[in-house]
Amino acid sequence: MFGDRIKEQMEKNNLSQKELAEKTQLTEASLSRYIRNQRTPDANVVANLSKALGCKADFLLEMDYNDKDPEAEYYRLKRVIERHRSNWTAKQKATLINTLLEASE
Repeated sequence: MFGDRIKEQMEKNNLSQKELAEKTQLTEASLSRYIRNQRTPDANVVANLSKALGCKADFLLEMDYNDKDPEAEYYRLKRVIERHRSNWTAKQKATLINTLLEASE
């Protein structure tokens, strides 16, 4: 998950949460929410974190995901939906909901 990737890179770079917050111009509270997967980052936050941590944004976003891991796939899809839902029509949203409901039958 996103927060695990941040923690992994913090350890690799020997960065404290306070240091990373300063480098990315985030508050420690905001960074903590990203690390605990309680908040979904926007593109600017991902870019700033990847730059400060010296890794690709794709890595943080788990775009090198393993489709055999349903939990990782769920969180990846959840982030995509959260990021784009305001741009979708009611029909598109209904189609997504119906797809989920059909899968549970």
